[in-house]
Amino acid sequence: MKRLTCKFVALFGLLTLLALFPRPGLASEREVIQFTGQGSTQTETFHVPSGWGIHWEADGPIFQVLVHSSIGDLPMVGFSQEEGKRGFLMQFVGGEFYLKVHSPSNWTIRVVEILGP
Repeated sequence: MKRLTCKFVALFGLLTLLALFPRPGLASEREVIQFTGQGSTQTETFHVPSGWGIHWEADGPIFQVLVHSSIGDLPMVGFSQEEGKRGFLMQFVGGEFYLKVHSPSNWTIRVVEILGP
């Protein structure tokens, strides 16, 4: 039992690392929707299948995004970064979502469906 638990933890850790640090070129993408703005806002609701992601670019000192399911008010996941640049966040569960963006600067978010290699 201990050996099985260790393998599960190792696999879960690997999947988490792959989600946080995806390697470009391993999968193709289809853009679902793009949001561009300056300052804080709540996006319109969008639908995505299982296996999707968020690409972002921001040029300000701080950038925060909270992912909300359309059926709940509490965020499912969120991320923030200082000294904006760009990044990617992989999501595994599909459904209806909206984003709450908090930033004093210009930003662009692309929501994509991951199609596979």
